[in-house]
Amino acid sequence: MKKTKKVVVFSGGQDSTTCLFMEKAAGHDLIAVTYNYGQRHKVECEAARIIAKIAGVPHEVINFPEVLRGGTLLDGGDLHTYKDYQTMVEEVGDSVENTYVPVRNMVFLSLAANYALSRGIDFIVTGVCGSDTANYPDCSLEFIKKAEEALSAAYGNEFFIDAPIAKLSKKEIVRKAWDLGSQCWDALSYSHTAYSGKFPPTTKDHSTLLREEGFRLAGLPDPMIVRAHKELGYALPKEDNYSDLLVKETMNILSDRSDYA
Repeated sequence: MKKTKKVVVFSGGQDSTTCLFMEKAAGHDLIAVTYNYGQRHKVECEAARIIAKIAGVPHEVINFPEVLRGGTLLDGGDLHTYKDYQTMVEEVGDSVENTYVPVRNMVFLSLAANYALSRGIDFIVTGVCGSDTANYPDCSLEFIKKAEEALSAAYGNEFFIDAPIAKLSKKEIVRKAWDLGSQCWDALSYSHTAYSGKFPPTTKDHSTLLREEGFRLAGLPDPMIVRAHKELGYALPKEDNYSDLLVKETMNILSDRSDYA
């Protein structure tokens, strides 16, 4: 693949972290941008800062609070929580989650395009995931294709959006992150996914349960959970993917939080 400059839309979550390291492994010249848009919590901005530092990628937080509306991430409503993953699947089905912020990804992509083009870059990367498509309509490949067409029309020239994990399941994303090596695995231990903003993520919301199931199916421990065990004594799940051997292997990879203070 031709090496090129790209702007990565970087939330500091599991998916965008994996994308960042995929693009880094491919040798691309990257800049990561994170949005502070008035969301319920700001821990993801700090997570993004640490992960970008681990990756050695320039990083900037773009502030635009009190612009977007809707969804419990912004309006302070109660988060939907579930007993477990299977219960969530049965209850949610293919309905739109209450955490969905209308056209948020379109706004994010437009801002990233503006940021990129102002620097002479015509390529952005987004971590939209196929597993989220049913519950978040702006995470589909169809949406990405149409957004790319719209941005190209607005630019008056070709503009490109890369969505490298859009066709992958959460299990496949976990395996991809593991295959990318210890630096990516360490970075994932700082990633933030829970809508509640809590560390460790004790609230069984949609995003937390999707992440948990992905690691379980991949047969690997979530390094974020292992970090919580290391730093806070958090009890590890009694699952096969948290065997003593796998946890020890991850513990040996984890860096010290003080390195990124």
